[in-house]
Amino acid sequence: MDPKDKRSCIQALVYLLALTSPLLILGLILTGGSIHYLDCDRTPGTVNCTITTRFLGTFITENRTAVGVINATEALDCEEDSCMYRVELTTTTGMEPLSIDYLTESNAEMVDRINTYLIDFDQQAFHIKVVYQRMFFLSAVFIFIGGVGALLALFLGIYLRRVKKELGDLILAPKADGTAWLYSQANAGPPPEPLQMDREITRLLFRYRHPAKTGLAWLLLGTFLLGLGWIKEEPIAFWILTPFGLLLLYLALVALVNQWTIQVTHYELLVRFAPIPFYYRRRRIPSRDIKQLYVEPRTILTKQGKQTYYVLEAILQNNRQIFLMAELPYHVLHYIELQIESWLKLEDRWVTGEAVSEPLEDAIKE
Repeated sequence: MDPKDKRSCIQALVYLLALTSPLLILGLILTGGSIHYLDCDRTPGTVNCTITTRFLGTFITENRTAVGVINATEALDCEEDSCMYRVELTTTTGMEPLSIDYLTESNAEMVDRINTYLIDFDQQAFHIKVVYQRMFFLSAVFIFIGGVGALLALFLGIYLRRVKKELGDLILAPKADGTAWLYSQANAGPPPEPLQMDREITRLLFRYRHPAKTGLAWLLLGTFLLGLGWIKEEPIAFWILTPFGLLLLYLALVALVNQWTIQVTHYELLVRFAPIPFYYRRRRIPSRDIKQLYVEPRTILTKQGKQTYYVLEAILQNNRQIFLMAELPYHVLHYIELQIESWLKLEDRWVTGEAVSEPLEDAIKE
C-alpha cells in the first residue's frame, strides 16, 4: 500500500471516530431521557405513583415516587412567542414533575388520562409510557449517524489491517520453465460466468456482479428485523433490531445493485465498485506504472474454521503493492489477471505468495 494512501486512510479513520463517536454517545444519552414510565397504584384513601426513566427502555436510570397524588397539571414556561411544557403531579406534600426539564411538546392528552384515572375509584392500577417524540427522533438521528460512522470506521480499520506495507522485490523467476513469455501469447478462452469482457484495441473492460442470492437473503432478513423492531412495544427491541435491519438492507442493496468495473487503457487502469458507496475504494493507476498482477490467497478464522478468499493485487515499478479487488472466485480473478497482462503485454512471472490452481502448484520454479 502506498504510504501516502495509508496516511490518508488513517486520517479518515481518526476523523470518522472523532466526529461520529460523540454523536453516538449523545444519541444514547438522549434516549435515556426521552421515555418515562408512570406506574400508579391505588390504596384506601391515597394514590401512589412511581416515575422511572429507563435507558433503552430496560435499564432504570432514575426512580422517583410521588405519594398521595391528587391530580395532574401541565406547567408552562413561556418566553416571548414560545412556550415549553412539563407534566406535574400534585401531591399532598407538594409537586412532583414527571420530567425534570421542560420540553417543547404539550402532553395535555396524557394529563387528562391521569386525571381520569384519579377520579375513577374503581380502577386499581394505572400505567402509561410517555415518549417525548422530538427528543426521541433527535436521539434516533444521532444514533443512526454515529452508527453509520462507526460502521464505516470499522470497515476502514479492517481494510487497513488487510493491506500490506511497502516491501522489497516480490517477483521471482519467469514462468513457463524459466522462459520469459508474454500473456499476449496465451489463449485464456471465453470469460467465466458471470464476468463480462469487452476487448478492444483502445481499451479492455470487465464487468462483474455478485450472484443475487446473497443480496436477496440479506434483503429478506433485513426487512424481517426492521419490521420486528417497529412492531415490538419495548424500546430496547427497537434499538437493537432496527439498526441491524437497516444495516442488512444496506448490504442487500450493495449486493444487488453494485458491480465491479475494471477498465484498462494505454494510460490507466481504473477499478470501481459502484454505484452505492462501500468500503472498497476506487483505484486509478497509470498503466505504465504496473509491473505485475497476481492473485493472492488470504485466510481468516471463523466459527466454521479457516476460510480463504482471494485478492487481485498489482505490483508497481517501485515494488509497492496495490489492492485492486477482492472476494471474487479465484478463476474469475485469475482470468482478469491473464487478460490485463495480455493486453498490457506484461511478462508472466511468479510472485511470492501468489495463488495457483492445484495443477500448477508443482510447476512453480524459483
